[in-house]
Amino acid sequence: MTAAPATSRPPRPRRRTSRCALAALGATAALAVTGCGGSSSGSPAATPNTATPSTATSGTAAGGTTAGGPTVTINNFAFSPKALTIAVGTTVTWVNRDVAAHDVKFSAGGIPVSPLLLANSSRDHWSHTFTKAGTYPYICGIHPYMTGTVTVGS
Repeated sequence: MTAAPATSRPPRPRRRTSRCALAALGATAALAVTGCGGSSSGSPAATPNTATPSTATSGTAAGGTTAGGPTVTINNFAFSPKALTIAVGTTVTWVNRDVAAHDVKFSAGGIPVSPLLLANSSRDHWSHTFTKAGTYPYICGIHPYMTGTVTVGS
């Protein structure tokens, strides 16, 4: 008996996974994990002291804080201080010192949602000037169990 000749296939080329693809996959997985967490029934409602609170300016701070205005630090998935009382015309700056990305989302008052605040980067802070008296509750849109309130007195 003769053995059938062995057929050999040419070796398959090895597939290389680029480091960029692996980094993108890791970043996507990390974002998916940090985006999970508590539940929310939606954004909190604002309770303004005036009929329709509005604001004049909003934007990014140049150096992480603004001319002596108060700063809200984001750390350990919490805003600190959680409640802030300020005068009309005060600029508040939010600074992300957490490991995850966050934003600041107000439920009313015409205040735009902050850009995504990335920790330890030039995009880690955002400021807003409050021009009307009222109570402005806010959340992190990514982690809605993170809450805070700015109360603006006249």
